[in-house]
Amino acid sequence: MYGISNYTLFPPLSALVAIVMCLGITFIGFITINYTKINILFKAFHYKNFFSPLVGSYIIIFSIFPFLSLGLLNKELFISISLIIFILGIIFIFFLIKKFNSNLLMTSYKKFNKLDLILTALFFFSLFLLSISPITHADALASHVVTSIEILNKGTFSTNFLSLKNLLISGGEIFIILGFALKSQELGNLIQYLSILSLLPIFLSIKNNVDISKLVPVLGILSSFCMIFLISSPKPQMLHIMGSLFVFSFICNYLHLINKRIFF
Repeated sequence: MYGISNYTLFPPLSALVAIVMCLGITFIGFITINYTKINILFKAFHYKNFFSPLVGSYIIIFSIFPFLSLGLLNKELFISISLIIFILGIIFIFFLIKKFNSNLLMTSYKKFNKLDLILTALFFFSLFLLSISPITHADALASHVVTSIEILNKGTFSTNFLSLKNLLISGGEIFIILGFALKSQELGNLIQYLSILSLLPIFLSIKNNVDISKLVPVLGILSSFCMIFLISSPKPQMLHIMGSLFVFSFICNYLHLINKRIFF
């Protein structure tokens, strides 16, 4: 009943569904960053829209987690939520096509060292290809996937104390659940991948008094071996690492720029 093959479309349809859902989650973050009062947190960052997937992901988690904890959800509701996210993704595609500006893209391109920019793009593209691969991690298949499918069907977290691995599942697995609701297994992986886009505004916004490219630390992180493990797994590790990095960057560099009364 809970076999992964029963909740997955044939490739590449499964990956395409996940990509559109990721765009829907990104759209939620984009709207939040640009059209709500929360934008005060991002004003000091350059290229702030790269935070959109991270912000959208946390909005989804914070919105669903309380209801899931109380057992107020079911499979039909999960499918409905996933469909709404999918529709938002389609809307975002048309929005991006309408707002595409080649001149702005070329201006940004000229700001950086060409070799560093090409290498960064290659790393991002390679990690994207890795993220749209099927789930192959043994521990993810044995616990995160099986438990997520069980939650999808039951609408609540497992309370079986005889199965310790089921008790380790938390809010980050919501994306695995939502993916399986539309028969896509790549959504969890792609969310981990999209979260690393936050590296760009975090490091490109640092005031640099040394003659060194701001993309060098980004390249250092993207080329580290642990990225292969983290991006190829639906386990929500990279998502929370990027969330912590954003908070650390904000506190260290930009908190003093905000009026205390407005910030509160």
